Amino acid sequence: PEGDKVCPDCGKRAVVVSEECYFFRLSAYQEPLLKFYGENPGFVRPPGRMNEVVSFVRQGLKDLGITRTTVKWGIPVPNDPKHTIYVWFDALHNYVTGAGYDWDMKKFEQFWPADIHLIGKDILRFHAIFWPAFLMAAGFPLPHTVCGHGWWLKDEAKMSKSKGNVLDPHVILKTFGPDPLRYFLLREIPIGVDGNFSHEGFLHRVNSDLANDLGNLVHRTLTMLLGYQKGVIEEGDEEQGKDRAIREGFEALKLRVAELYEDYALSKALEEVWAYINVVNKYLADNEPWKLSQDETKKRRLARILYQTAAAIRGIAYLVYPVMPESAQKIWELLGESKKIAEEPYEECRFDSLKTGAKIQRPSPLFPRVALKDFLQEEAPSAAAAPAPTKQEERMDIISFDEFKRLDLRVAEILKAERVPGTDKLLRLEVSIGTEKRTMVAGVADTYAPEEMAGKKLIVIVNLKPAVIRGIESQAMLLAAEISGGKAIIPFFDRDVPAGAKVK
Repeated sequence: PEGDKVCPDCGKRAVVVSEECYFFRLSAYQEPLLKFYGENPGFVRPPGRMNEVVSFVRQGLKDLGITRTTVKWGIPVPNDPKHTIYVWFDALHNYVTGAGYDWDMKKFEQFWPADIHLIGKDILRFHAIFWPAFLMAAGFPLPHTVCGHGWWLKDEAKMSKSKGNVLDPHVILKTFGPDPLRYFLLREIPIGVDGNFSHEGFLHRVNSDLANDLGNLVHRTLTMLLGYQKGVIEEGDEEQGKDRAIREGFEALKLRVAELYEDYALSKALEEVWAYINVVNKYLADNEPWKLSQDETKKRRLARILYQTAAAIRGIAYLVYPVMPESAQKIWELLGESKKIAEEPYEECRFDSLKTGAKIQRPSPLFPRVALKDFLQEEAPSAAAAPAPTKQEERMDIISFDEFKRLDLRVAEILKAERVPGTDKLLRLEVSIGTEKRTMVAGVADTYAPEEMAGKKLIVIVNLKPAVIRGIESQAMLLAAEISGGKAIIPFFDRDVPAGAKVK
């Protein structure tokens, strides 16, 4: 029925029209196309798309109308100006004219044929059937690959301006910058399939993959290099088996990731890189360099562990550079590299390319964590948001000096710090207050990495009633300033003060 003919994308009613037009004899290229597909099975990617194309061509090709008389804004047909050339016939030829054909043939010979046409799956037929036939007719070489990517969906529907379900990328870019968005889009789904965009999924990738896994690895490694080796990459002792596994793991990873990039399997390549990041994180945790730093006889062993970790980070930055160029370059610069990543050829990027004697820079968080509610507030249109009421600081009751003296404030030295499993903000701290050791739980993990806490001195209250937090008895409370976002900043002592000293 007439009313059932609607566009599947925009939902508008479709009508049948007829007009005089010129045709391209597409039917003459059915067998040449099938022969070409058979000789070049990787021409269309992913393979499922190739099967669709071959199946369509085998059903038989009809000649293709390439002009219109009802469209006046197109390119006039030579010697018959009442006809204009239909959009797909002229648009596809922009690939060769844009590459220099008929105006810069030297440039054309350099850039054509194209290595890849990366296009949406809904225009695959035009690029994988019509366009090769046009090129065959003109005697031009065909592109090497046509890769049809899937759609990003919002609420399970294709994003479309006509539907009004598009996302504003500028909000994401303002909050996170381009690299986290690039990482999410290329990691979340393989090229060729559809993916549904959600704020929760995006923030999970940012907070888990980027902030926790990669960002934390970089930050704690560089912090230990600064604290234990004055920021200098030192030569360590001979490699042990577990050290060698980190080096050999990178060399194997480099080969796999290059193959996956060449195969347009970007999601899988990033998955492989993050598996290696987790291996390096475990290597660092298992070897506990913060303990080795307290033993002068273990300095060369400490240097080996920090070298392996820093060299792995350098290699990781090189491999993620195509996806996150700004962040990768920043990591290189933090490691003391003066040249650009793009200047190092693939063949020359080796695990031992990290030079001893290099001076690293002090790190700052690469990928700050963002809470979902904060991000959603940022994304909401400012015009629709009511002005937030000014928050009045809570007024505390006045206490006497005698009441203040009841608090037993002491200098504590952190002996050990570790994350509380299953939490994002809690650290379990073991501290010395001079005459004894205490265990305490503090919500500072989103500001401080466990590895950078050992040896620091701070103020704690030691005569509060113990509280059980996540199954751990907290026997003291540290003092910290709370800044925007609820993060805690601890005032550490910058001079040598004995643990247990009273604070008045």
